[in-house]
Amino acid sequence: MRVGNVVTVAGQIDVTLTASGTPSEVGISLPLASTLGTAYKLGGTMNGIAVSTLWGVQGDATNNRAQCKTAGSTSTASQTYTYQFTYEVV
Repeated sequence: MRVGNVVTVAGQIDVTLTASGTPSEVGISLPLASTLGTAYKLGGTMNGIAVSTLWGVQGDATNNRAQCKTAGSTSTASQTYTYQFTYEVV
């Protein structure tokens, strides 16, 4: 959803981690291109549906995408997560 120059994105993704208990990262492309500049130009969350793993979402200024990060999960099985993040189109 876009209101003016502010875009809010929501969706669902399946993630399979290769190792449990290790920091992990997933990148999500921006639906409307923007030059983020810093990690703090985009923010949000990603949460597991069947697991209690929480992810923080911030901007990836190098690749101009959303960067989802977690300290680790106890499961390496495929898990479904929902995400939401907001950023400004520059």
